[in-house]
Amino acid sequence: MKRFSAILLSMAMVFSLTLNVFAIHDHDHCGETGKPLSELLQEEVTVKEIDGFKVTEAKPIDLSGFDPDCIYEFPVQAEAPETSGESGDTLPDEPLPEFPLSVLDGATSLNPSNGRRMLRASAAPYQLATVSDVMPADGSQQVYTINVADGSIIQAELCIPENLSLDYTLYLCELNEDQTGVNVLSYSAYVTTSDFLSECAAAINNSGDTKLYVIIIDPNGNGSTTDYYTLRVSMGGEHDNFEPNDSAFSAIGFPSMTVSQSLTVPANLNSPIDSDWFQLTLPSNPDYSTLNISNIPANVIVESYIFNGLQPTKTGSTVNGNTLPVSAGANFFRVFYDPTHAFSPVSYAEMTFAPSQPLSVEKVTFLIAVNGYCQRQSNLFADRITRFLFVRGATVEVHVGYMTNDGVLVPTNDTVTVTIENPQWDNPNMRYVSNSGSVQNGSYCHVSLEVPKIRGVDAKYNFVYTTIVSQNYGTLVDYVQMALLDKYDNGELSKPCRHNGACGLL
Repeated sequence: MKRFSAILLSMAMVFSLTLNVFAIHDHDHCGETGKPLSELLQEEVTVKEIDGFKVTEAKPIDLSGFDPDCIYEFPVQAEAPETSGESGDTLPDEPLPEFPLSVLDGATSLNPSNGRRMLRASAAPYQLATVSDVMPADGSQQVYTINVADGSIIQAELCIPENLSLDYTLYLCELNEDQTGVNVLSYSAYVTTSDFLSECAAAINNSGDTKLYVIIIDPNGNGSTTDYYTLRVSMGGEHDNFEPNDSAFSAIGFPSMTVSQSLTVPANLNSPIDSDWFQLTLPSNPDYSTLNISNIPANVIVESYIFNGLQPTKTGSTVNGNTLPVSAGANFFRVFYDPTHAFSPVSYAEMTFAPSQPLSVEKVTFLIAVNGYCQRQSNLFADRITRFLFVRGATVEVHVGYMTNDGVLVPTNDTVTVTIENPQWDNPNMRYVSNSGSVQNGSYCHVSLEVPKIRGVDAKYNFVYTTIVSQNYGTLVDYVQMALLDKYDNGELSKPCRHNGACGLL
């Protein structure tokens, strides 16, 4: 009676599952107390930190405890991912130039002096200087200096003239130890393209004292005296652990990602010119061709790039959708503040980069629950033919999962129809019940229906027949004979059984 009471209680608690995750645990038999299906139908996920990134991995489904009759494999070859046809290059590691101390002759200070206030304070913990100018007539470099307090980050952004014949380079430098010259700390030297990607550089002052930094704009011998550039320099005390990564030349490498993994970046944009770059390197035959970006703050934009030498090609932007393309080789991602919004510091620590899933379903598997219990194979039949047990009027839940051969869940579109039929019923209108469920871009489909409350002949059980058909993947259960009981009795429920999924209550 204890087990039967639990069944009655479960009937009041049955609810329609809408889970899009699917996992099966191994049990030898259905005992007096089973693990709840609400727990078993949870995808196992692990979260770990790799190089400062939070990496989430969904483990492939373990089907070792699943009845083989309920696993259907198809001879489907995985579709090759669509790629751009181009491979991204890593940026060349070129030797940095050395500048003599004389480069400071005539340099413009960005710190307040002599009544001029180039560097302006703001309500946020940063100060911002903006300079708009042209190059000298002789085409020489423009040089600026700025004193930065200990512990502060300095970020420089050069908005280059929109002239494809010009090619400016931005250097952020410091005096060398003996103060006889200027050493480059960070630089940006993109080849000018129609995107007119800003050149950015950054450094953090960890010297223990206020320090002089030097910003050099080099026109590479071809400066314009009519086309204006804009230099913006931010100095502030707040920065995340990935800084300085303000250009592709200082991009932080993503951990390698498989189709079952995703990652988040616990980082922030702390000034209007903060621009964070990351790099993902893929093998020659990648398993996926896009990254899906989710939880993007409303004032944040992510762009994707590949490089041919120093020439950047923008391949996508979240302004046009949350999916960015990737290809073999080096892929670069720029995270920056949407310039159409008024700036305020923002965290994008919940923004998730997730590879697209494989495109082919290679395996379909299902489980059935009756009144919340797993659909159990019966040992009542002397002929040992595989049959399952139904109860009159019970709620039947059918759960169908879609995955690759190695157990990775695959989003798909499908409709599943379940029919329970007994040709011996007298009333032709009550010979069967049927219901369907659909899934759109999901990896799990659910169908619920109720066994009719029809009295049969005077016997402990009658037979009904169950059919489960997938619109896309064919017949999963073909008119399989079931035992229709008046009720589960204690003796039947306490017997060991081979089951087709999991034991327990919903």
